[in-house]
Amino acid sequence: MKIKAQNDYRIMVELSDEDMTMLDITYEEMDYSNIETRRVIWTLLDEARRVLGKDINPAEKMLIEAVPNPSGDGCILYFTVMPFDDKSSQRKLIMKKESQPVICTFFDADSVVCLKKILENASDSYTRYELFSDGENYRLLIYPKISETPAISNLLCEYGETICENAVEAARTREYWKKIL
Repeated sequence: MKIKAQNDYRIMVELSDEDMTMLDITYEEMDYSNIETRRVIWTLLDEARRVLGKDINPAEKMLIEAVPNPSGDGCILYFTVMPFDDKSSQRKLIMKKESQPVICTFFDADSVVCLKKILENASDSYTRYELFSDGENYRLLIYPKISETPAISNLLCEYGETICENAVEAARTREYWKKIL
């Protein structure tokens, strides 16, 4: 089990398969409405409090995210305490909708034809994609699932040039390039 404070409000807990077996839970069974999941969450928060030496109040409003570990072993849990807004003394709502788009440019139509097969084979690794053209080149904006960004980038770099993972460049592409798919 690895526990790390990413900032004052966010803690990451990485569980291996052995840790999950010891806690008697699987990724598929994780559901906060399940009493066993709540027991595991409270256990992990107690351990994080001990390891980090931080006062973690499990009664605070908290966002809990669980994602499979990209290495395929266990899962990663993110605990984010919702901070107070000093001006209004109300809690802010923090919502993470999707990852940054991976932007890839293709320089010929043959690569774009291959792209259809790539996207079919990797369909469970992304949430959506858009294809654009500037008349000569093609640009793909693909939104990978949070843990799949490196895998998608590596897959696409075989056929095109991965430019960046940037929402601003994605907006620029939508504005100046013509959408074809």
